Amino acid sequence: MKITSRTRYAIKLPAPSPGGIHLLSNIDQIVPRYYTQFLLFFPTTTRELSTDNLKASLSTTLATFYPLAGRYAVLPNNALQLECSDQGSDFFEAFVDGELDDFGGFEQHDPRFELLSPTGIYKTSGDITEAPLVTAQVTRFQCGGSSLVLGVHHNVGDGFSASSFLTAWSLVSRGEGEEFLAPCFDHSLMDAKTLRKVDDPAKLFNHVEYQTQHPNVPATFPELKACMFKFPTWAIEALRSFCDPGTTKFEALAAHVWKSVTKARNLEPHEETKLGMAVDGRTRFTPPLPEKYFGNVIFYACTASSSQKLVENPVRYAASLVHEATHRITDEYMRSALHWLEQQPSPLGVFPSFCDARTDLALTSWSRFPLYDVDFGGGKPVFVGLPVAAFTGLVIFLPRLDDQTMVVLVGLYAEHMRNLLADPEFCT
Repeated sequence: MKITSRTRYAIKLPAPSPGGIHLLSNIDQIVPRYYTQFLLFFPTTTRELSTDNLKASLSTTLATFYPLAGRYAVLPNNALQLECSDQGSDFFEAFVDGELDDFGGFEQHDPRFELLSPTGIYKTSGDITEAPLVTAQVTRFQCGGSSLVLGVHHNVGDGFSASSFLTAWSLVSRGEGEEFLAPCFDHSLMDAKTLRKVDDPAKLFNHVEYQTQHPNVPATFPELKACMFKFPTWAIEALRSFCDPGTTKFEALAAHVWKSVTKARNLEPHEETKLGMAVDGRTRFTPPLPEKYFGNVIFYACTASSSQKLVENPVRYAASLVHEATHRITDEYMRSALHWLEQQPSPLGVFPSFCDARTDLALTSWSRFPLYDVDFGGGKPVFVGLPVAAFTGLVIFLPRLDDQTMVVLVGLYAEHMRNLLADPEFCT
C-alpha cells in the first residue's frame, strides 16, 4: 500500500484571536516533544467525510481552542512558551492504492498505519518553533472508506486534551458545536507557586519517577514489533480474583502485562525492571481542576521489582506494587512533584526513570476516551488505533468499542514479542 497523492491545506482562524502568551506548566515542559495521535477508520457510507466540511469545522474548532493555532517559542533554558500567533494548523487529504479490507478487519496492529499520518513531515526540519500544534489527515481508500488522523503536539496537551479536541471537532462538523464546554487554558492552575499554600509549604516526597541523568539510548535498535491483544472482561475479572481485595481492573491487567512482558524478555534474575504508568491528576487535586482543563496533567506512578520476584510470584505480587504506586499519586504528592520540577534548571534535563527499552515498561490508558463516538456526519469509526509502525517498551490500553473487551497495544523488541505471543498464559 502506498500514498498516490497528498494535498496540504493551511487552516486559518475565521477571525483574529485574543492573542497573547500562554505559559506552559512544568508537566507540559517535560513530556516528550512529539505528537499525540489518534487514528480512526470510517467505513464506506453514502456520506463520506467531506474535505470542505472537515476544513471549515477544523477552523471553527481552532477558534475556540485558539492557543492551538499558535506556535512555540524556545526560552533560554530550553523551556517552551506558547505564543498565540494565529498561524493555524495543517490539514492533509491523501489517497492510497488500497482498501480497508487490506487491514484484515483490524484484528492486528499494522505497520502500514504509519502511512496514514502526516506528522513525519515535520521531523525533517527539526525546528519545534515551525511545527503546527495541531495537524490532521484524511486518507481516501479505493473502496470508499476513509481514515482520519489527528495529531496534537504533546507539550500543549495530554491524551485526554487531544481526545476533547477531536470530540469538539466532530460536534462542530455536525453543527452541534454548542454541546461541548469551552476549554480552560489557565495553566496557572498547575503552577507550583499557585498550588503551594503560603502558610503551609508543600510536603516534599522522593520522586523516583524522575531522573536527571540522561538515559542510555542505543544508537540502533533491534527489530521492533507492535501487537494488539484482546482481553475479555471475564478474563480481567479472573485476574482480579487472584489479587488482593480492592485491586482494580486496570491494576490487575497492568500487573499481568508487566509480569508477562518481563518473562518474555528473559532478563537475568537479579535485573531490575520498572513500570511507569501515566495517571491523570485532574480529579486527584483538591479542589479538582476544571473538567475541560486543556494541558498535561499526567503524573507518573512508578514501581520496580527484580525480574525473578516479578516472574516467579503470583500476579498478586505485581498487582500490589501497581496498586501502591497508583495510590501514591495524591494531591500532596502532585504538588510536591510540581515543586521538584520547578527547581530543575531545564526541562530537557528531566527524564522518566523507567525508560530503559530493554528492561522497563511505560503504560498509558486511553480506554475511557470516547473515540468510538466520534462522528463527522458519515457514521462512527469501526476501529481506533495508533498511526505508528512499531515501538518498544510502551503499552497502551486502547479506546474501547464496548464494555466486553479491552484491547492492549504492546511494543517490544521483535524477539521478545515472539516469546510473548508464544506464552499461553498471557492472552487466551
